[in-house]
Amino acid sequence: MDATARSMRLADFWHVPGNNLPIFPAPNNNTLAACRFEDRSPRAAGPVRLLNPEPLPGRTRPAEGRIRMAGAGNHATKAIMSHGDVQLESRLVELRGLVDVRLAELLPGEDRPPRDLHRAMRHSLLAPGKRYRPLMVLVAAEALGGSAARALDAACAVEMVHTASLVLDDLPFMDDAERRRGQPACHHVFGQDIASLAAIALLNRAYAVLADSRELEEPLRVELIRLLSRMIGDDGIVAGQARDLRHAYEPGISVEELERMAREKTGALFVAAAEAGARVAGASPQQLEAVRSFASNLGLCFQVLDDLVDRHGCKLAAGKDVGQDAHKATFVDLLGYDGAYARAEDLSAVAVAHARELGPAGESLAALAQLLLDAATARLQVERR
Repeated sequence: MDATARSMRLADFWHVPGNNLPIFPAPNNNTLAACRFEDRSPRAAGPVRLLNPEPLPGRTRPAEGRIRMAGAGNHATKAIMSHGDVQLESRLVELRGLVDVRLAELLPGEDRPPRDLHRAMRHSLLAPGKRYRPLMVLVAAEALGGSAARALDAACAVEMVHTASLVLDDLPFMDDAERRRGQPACHHVFGQDIASLAAIALLNRAYAVLADSRELEEPLRVELIRLLSRMIGDDGIVAGQARDLRHAYEPGISVEELERMAREKTGALFVAAAEAGARVAGASPQQLEAVRSFASNLGLCFQVLDDLVDRHGCKLAAGKDVGQDAHKATFVDLLGYDGAYARAEDLSAVAVAHARELGPAGESLAALAQLLLDAATARLQVERR
């Protein structure tokens, strides 16, 4: 299959939230040409401009100040993407549809009192997101012999936690963002008070969804609630966010400290997602360890790419505000433009290596890692003048 055909297939799935613009546009599709950027880095050498969309020619490490469209992947994943990717992408479309339908079922109707609260919850949770984390739950479950139907409530609980974290992250005392998932941030529509309560309600509903799931036995429900609470709390997302609010602004922060923060703030929920799917499938201790390592490295990879998008990305393509991290340390600041991208590639390769520890069962996880990397990288179609 040629690169153009693969680009068109991916466009059916990896789209820009709220805009229906493909992250992988067909060649000569200039739908993103209106995006114009300014590099918000203190070290900016000048303005940046959007690259013309192009086919997927195979990944090349970006030259000075340049990132190209993602392609067949780095050496660690090239073999995986040479077969089976059609089936995986088709399955991901199906799974995301299942998640979206189930999420709507699990929320109160928007007219149920208190209406502002429930409308805020639906506004944030049912917005057109990419659903990376719930998809990881379902792919991990199926890869290890489980079923998507049995893991669906766990996947939805993970997405509720993720969405709650986004609502809080967008508040003025955090990132003060205006847009999320291609639409106004929750607090811009409903106010900071209702947005905060909506986030708390989504977190609690996530636990309730797991506790009430008819697909899971009681001991497994307890395991998953324990897993999620641990990954959310002061050893996970909350800890990473606290470090981000306090230490990311301090001079002299090291790459190691930044990675620890990212593994908590971003990587913890990736781990929770993959481990939840694996536990639903009845994974062995050895399989669980491989899955955790896979997800932790993929989550860190995702954060490095997110830093690149924030510094060099387009608001339209990202579906959210960019330039939010201009006043704190990021991987782009500490490693440089090309160094950060190289680190993301290396982390993706490590994640794939851990997925392969699962044997044939790990192939779909490894392919998913490559698709996520491709989708994120495709947003970085920028070039210094």
